Formats: sequence, structure tokens, C-alpha cells
Amino acid sequence: MSDGNFLRLSDTKGIDVLLKHIHLRYGKYGVYLDKYYDKISTKSYHYAASYILKGHVIKKAGFADKYASSSYTTFVKKFKNLYNVIADSYGKAYEQVTAPGLNGNFVKLNISNCDKSRKIIYSLALKLKNLMTGMSVNITLKNATSQTKVT
Repeated sequence: MSDGNFLRLSDTKGIDVLLKHIHLRYGKYGVYLDKYYDKISTKSYHYAASYILKGHVIKKAGFADKYASSSYTTFVKKFKNLYNVIADSYGKAYEQVTAPGLNGNFVKLNISNCDKSRKIIYSLALKLKNLMTGMSVNITLKNATSQTKVT
């Protein structure tokens, strides 16, 4: 898929066109997609959760935009409400176990508690999987007395 404004292939634009096409014809494709969502491995959601949380702590640290992945930036733009819930819950928890720094032109997360870091990422991955398979999830916001229900 190419964008007339650029001379290179644009994955994001292609995905946008595909999603719009599927959304407009969900009645026709929904049965097939729902089965596919159930088959996506937890490892894939783990990958997405890692990107979201890493991007979050990079931005919170005040580093230049170039250090956050384009996947993270696209996620924040496309799913702003979901991102805000994640940032106020999992993001704050992840901030407590990381101390991002720059090592040359690379970001080093300097994780202080690897076990807790893995558990945060894994928990977010399971929540994302539940959301994709049509379930509602409850996410407790950091320093809050109530939970936010995400559907």
C-alpha cells in the first residue's frame, strides 16, 4: 500500500485501509476474525505490551521522539483512551521498576526488578488478549480506589 505523499511503502496506511475495509464489512468477516483472535498467541500480546510500556517510560523520561518506536506512537494515536488507562495503571507500575537512560544512541531501561518487570508485562499482555477476544477487563489505576472497566 503506498501513500501518494511518500515514495515508499507505508505499513500504517495499508493497515488503516485494511481495518476500514474489515470494519465496514464486519458482518461478512467477523465470524472468521473472531476465530483468528482466539488463536493469537500470548507471546504476540507480550510483544505488544513490551512495546507499549517501553515507549511509555521513554516518553515519561523526556527523551526525544526518535527513541520511542513508531509502533508505540501509532498505538497512542489510534487508541488514546486505552493508552491513558494503561499509562495510569501498568505504565506507573513499570515506571517504578525502570530508570531509563541513554547509552550513546540507545535507550537502556535499567530495570531494577526483572521479576516484577516480567509480571507487569505478562499481566498487561493477558489483559490485551482478553480485550481482543471480546472480554471486558478491570484495570486498577495506580493510586486510585476504584477500577476502570475497559471493553
